Amino acid sequence: MNAKRLRIALLVCRFDNTAGGAERYVVTLARALAQTDEVHVFSQDFGPPIPGVTYHRIARPLRRPRWLNYLFFAWMTWRATRTGFDIVHSHENSWHGDVHTIHVVPVTYSLFANKHGWQWCLRWMKVLSSPRLLSYLALERARYRADSQCVVVSSWLGAALQSSFPQLPNALAQIPPVCVVDPRSVQEPEKQIARKQLGLPLQAKCLLFVGNDMRKKGLPQLLRVLSELPATVVLMVAGASKQMGAMRALCAALLAFIARHAGAVLDHCLWGAPLPRAPPQLCSEDFFAEAESEGEVGAEAEAEAEDEAEGTSAGGGLGGRR
Repeated sequence: MNAKRLRIALLVCRFDNTAGGAERYVVTLARALAQTDEVHVFSQDFGPPIPGVTYHRIARPLRRPRWLNYLFFAWMTWRATRTGFDIVHSHENSWHGDVHTIHVVPVTYSLFANKHGWQWCLRWMKVLSSPRLLSYLALERARYRADSQCVVVSSWLGAALQSSFPQLPNALAQIPPVCVVDPRSVQEPEKQIARKQLGLPLQAKCLLFVGNDMRKKGLPQLLRVLSELPATVVLMVAGASKQMGAMRALCAALLAFIARHAGAVLDHCLWGAPLPRAPPQLCSEDFFAEAESEGEVGAEAEAEAEDEAEGTSAGGGLGGRR
């Protein structure tokens, strides 16, 4: 006897395998669920279609400011999925859905974690003067209720979520992204072949940084750390973004600043394309590098790096910054 096919709605603003880690996560999930269930994707942008998945395009009346678009997307998907679905699985900041998968640190945590006294008051003054922050905090308050079924993609993210929303269950479900290549299983001959394909030094220690929003994910901080490491350590940067030119110019300016002021010359950073499904980058690396995006590189370095980036990038600045 065949099991009942569930009717599942997936909510995500961009359903595109190349848009970023969260989007790749949702595409992978949809592909797997479509094997056994009826999957409907509600999104504003779509990548290549997946057999067996039904698509519902949500209008986007305005691209800026983004917080208004998030509110509009939440409202439209709420109207579209109120009835007719066994499970509504949201990957966006919204008040509705049976399951919520959290991919990023909550704004509440970013604003108020470890803030006390006058620092806490100053943060609230910032929130009260910003419609954008008010909307994000209101959506999070409505999303993270005591009865919410939440899934996190890492244990650290789960701890951050529970510290900001203690009403959530103590044991959050954790489902990490699927990695098509386990670097621990890669043998040395495979690693050498992958490095030759990518033009990486065969004997160096290789770090891999993956991200489309390189600034937000802390690449400048990582570059500063790289300046303190031996020249035998190389960094492979993989990603794709409309701001790629501006980001590369910003990083080059930051490298020049560090070289002048710290006496270090960074010539061991290589830029690569976005990751395909079976990336040689994962076979070539020794370590996967992530930077703490909550920190700061330093006001002086940031200011000078941005000034130089504006002079060298085609667009004259970081066009997509919020």
